[in-house]
Amino acid sequence: MNSQKKTAKKPVEKKSAGKKTALDSKIAGYREKARRGDPRAQYNLGVLYLRGKDVRKNARRGTEWLKKSAAAGYAMAQLDLSWCYYEGVGVEQNHVVATKWAEKAASQGEPTAQYNMYVAYSLGTGVRLNDAKAIEWLKKSARGGNLDAQTELGRYYIEEGKTARQKKCGVEMISSSAASGDPDAQWTLGLLYENGWGVEPDAGQALKWYRKAAKKGFAQAQTSLGLAYLGGEMVRSNPGLAKKWFEKAAEQNHPDALFSLGGMYLAGEGVAENKSKAMRLLERAAKLGDEEAAELLDVIRRALSQ
Repeated sequence: MNSQKKTAKKPVEKKSAGKKTALDSKIAGYREKARRGDPRAQYNLGVLYLRGKDVRKNARRGTEWLKKSAAAGYAMAQLDLSWCYYEGVGVEQNHVVATKWAEKAASQGEPTAQYNMYVAYSLGTGVRLNDAKAIEWLKKSARGGNLDAQTELGRYYIEEGKTARQKKCGVEMISSSAASGDPDAQWTLGLLYENGWGVEPDAGQALKWYRKAAKKGFAQAQTSLGLAYLGGEMVRSNPGLAKKWFEKAAEQNHPDALFSLGGMYLAGEGVAENKSKAMRLLERAAKLGDEEAAELLDVIRRALSQ
């Protein structure tokens, strides 16, 4: 990494009867307050540089302002700085430091940071893996209104809950997140209705929630909807619609969609048979870790070599 600091060139200011625009005044205000040590202004200025919004983009300068704000205890700056260290934006990537800043923000009650701490402890990213601590942070984030946390905690209660009350609570949490528009929760609720997990099986409700999430671009829901139209059990079989939804999910490199679409081309199911296209799709799925795709490719290659 190039350690030499880069400084953005000062934009050429247009003269307009000696008056600054409202935007110029706003940014100038941020700079003045930031130099005087105002944490919120430092955060706002840092975000402007990181996003390149209304100023020339400069990730390194942006993170420098975030560091000042975060050191002063501003939770949003701590959260954003954590993300910068996690992704290596404006600073050298460092998951340990990323988790340190996430925890500082989480300790101040920031729900997204709390969810990130759940992820860190679940995966052992920047900290030692600890499932108990992960769930503690997940519960805090869910109580703070984070929809991702509510959905994840709902899944946890359904899968790991030891009492009917916990499982019921899980369904209620997922239903609440789905009603609030979270596509992951909507897809999960569709799964519950399709399989009868914690609820009575209901194909109509399953399709309703799959469609809501799929229309928002959620790849898992698009794949589930494609499978529904391909299988013809929940809804009348429609290979054309199955292909449409598989293609949308495949554009996002969803392995199940790539596998299913590859299978359609391999068998000529609802599409013209095209083995070379099928193999390209299966190869993409296999590279993403889909074991079924890898096994099917081996079978095809052995058959072609004979």
